[in-house]
Amino acid sequence: MMKMKASLKGKCVSDKGTASGSIAINTAGDANLRATFTDSTISLSKPGSFTIDYNVPKNDFRFQFMNTMRVFKKPVIFSYTHFYRANRTALDGSMCFNTANRVSASCDSNGGAKVRYVYKHKDDSFGGCREGFVSDRVQGSCG
Repeated sequence: MMKMKASLKGKCVSDKGTASGSIAINTAGDANLRATFTDSTISLSKPGSFTIDYNVPKNDFRFQFMNTMRVFKKPVIFSYTHFYRANRTALDGSMCFNTANRVSASCDSNGGAKVRYVYKHKDDSFGGCREGFVSDRVQGSCG
């Protein structure tokens, strides 16, 4: 027997003329769906899997698909995002080797690309050091 749980939340602020609401449906299996409604956006998502946003005034869709896989027993997180009206696509990925070392990369259909390595020093007061490569320029920051 499959159990299903649903919840509904809403909010309306009359002096600002705004309203929002959300519906969450959780099942005993793999499906967890969440729909969110605001004045200008309607969203449908399955956390960690996909998100579809519809912007009502712009009549525009945004699709995002996410997935995690393991490489050398380390999680690699991927995200694919497409903006329909702008006809723009972005691809992001990151991999954590351990708590101190992380690599991330992103690129989009406009030709932009970033690769970033983040090292966090043991002494957290240092804040870590980040080196990034954006297109053909090297950017670095420590803080």
